[in-house]
Amino acid sequence: MESTSYAIFLCTRHNVAGNFSYNHGIVHGKSAQDNSEWLAEVLLGEDVL
Repeated sequence: MESTSYAIFLCTRHNVAGNFSYNHGIVHGKSAQDNSEWLAEVLLGEDVL
């Protein structure tokens, strides 16, 4: 859980979001928090944030 959250933080923090969002369908224009929640749901299959 903690490592997953950290990985999400790194993705949004370093703004890998450009390529990442394009490849994984994260919605452009949403906040990093919204995208992180979406990513967590996809990775973990549940709403954890």
